[in-house]
Amino acid sequence: MYAPKKCGGLGIHHLYHAQGIEKLNFFLMRLRRNDTTGKLLLISMKWTQLDFGAEQFFFQENYDVVSKFATCTWITHLWKFISDCGMELELPLLQSKYSTSQKHDFYLMDIIKNSDLSDMHKIIFNQVRLSLNIETASDIIVIGTGIDIHENILNGIPNGKSTKS
Repeated sequence: MYAPKKCGGLGIHHLYHAQGIEKLNFFLMRLRRNDTTGKLLLISMKWTQLDFGAEQFFFQENYDVVSKFATCTWITHLWKFISDCGMELELPLLQSKYSTSQKHDFYLMDIIKNSDLSDMHKIIFNQVRLSLNIETASDIIVIGTGIDIHENILNGIPNGKSTKS
């Protein structure tokens, strides 16, 4: 039924593909218009990138491999469709924003996602990372020491918050 007419099918798109194509059209149209919905989609993408916690833009990752680190949203469903179809979505304005600002710095989740830890431990690490508000190694290391971890991080106090009340 879903095969092209020249192959004996009816040439009808599968509902999953029809919905995904319309979702992609809507997404690109709203980003181009930069209206309120487009801005909300950008916020959702930035949240997903933060949730994902890696340097590489999440749309360029295989959904099935790394989606466990992201909260389910409209954007992640679009990402799943794009990944399932083998498409690539390039958004140059967003992709260039996620490089580290300091020399020899790296995103913690880049190391964790490629480690031998179990998926459950990777998810737990990511949840702790999010609750402590850390993304890169420079967020946890005392500058100038190279190895000393911030006292706040050791005490479970989110990064940027004072230990004094």
